[in-house]
Amino acid sequence: MKKNGQHLELPKWKYVIIALFGSIIIILIWAVLSYLKIVSPIFLSTPTETLKNIFNLFVSGNILKDILVSIIRVLFGFILALIVGLPLGIFCGVFKKIEAFIETNISFLRYIPVAAFIPLAILWFGVSETEKIFLIFIGILPYIILYTSVAAANVEKEYIEVGKTFGANEWQILKKIILPRALPNIWDMARIEMGGAWALVVLAEVIAANSGLGYRLILAQRFLHTTDIFALIIIIGLVGFIIDQLFKLGYFYLFPWAEKSKVKRI
Repeated sequence: MKKNGQHLELPKWKYVIIALFGSIIIILIWAVLSYLKIVSPIFLSTPTETLKNIFNLFVSGNILKDILVSIIRVLFGFILALIVGLPLGIFCGVFKKIEAFIETNISFLRYIPVAAFIPLAILWFGVSETEKIFLIFIGILPYIILYTSVAAANVEKEYIEVGKTFGANEWQILKKIILPRALPNIWDMARIEMGGAWALVVLAEVIAANSGLGYRLILAQRFLHTTDIFALIIIIGLVGFIIDQLFKLGYFYLFPWAEKSKVKRI
């Protein structure tokens, strides 16, 4: 067992076993509460009923369309936020004047709940795809700017000094040193914010939509289909988990040098 920063690093196999054990405990508690009817079936579906419903949803094919619709909405909002947020974040991290101009306003925006923008989004765009994309965009943009700014500002000063010694100007240092060194942390930030975007699309669809996983969820709630609600919650979590694992895989292949030297990843 190696010491890694402030934590004792577990062997991979032990980590997996402990993680599985934690999941099994949760499922057992769920099973006891539902099968013994300690909690009414109206409020808590059983694990077997939920799994059967998940299977039926996929076999029917209806859920696949809703998953695809939700993913497309997330991608549009996420990519738009990256297009706007990454350049602003990098400039904030490198140039203090730009940081002074932008960061206070972005920090203010960060403390406004996304739900507060829903009436405005519907007023501006109606119940439309644009409204949902806007909510995702406005929800993750402040964090993308701030985290990118931190990633750019935290590039090791030694590399920057070496660049200056060889006569590189600010733009050359930005392009050749800061961006390559900051990219692994920016990728990790993007992975975390993709999780935020996935949560936001469900919120947007629950409030106002006629398709998507969030819409399915609120439809099940209206008709008291508890098993559907539990099945959809698990599907939403699984899709989000798969997306997260794809980001982790991308990190491993794009930045193998950073993966080896990284102390702890989220």
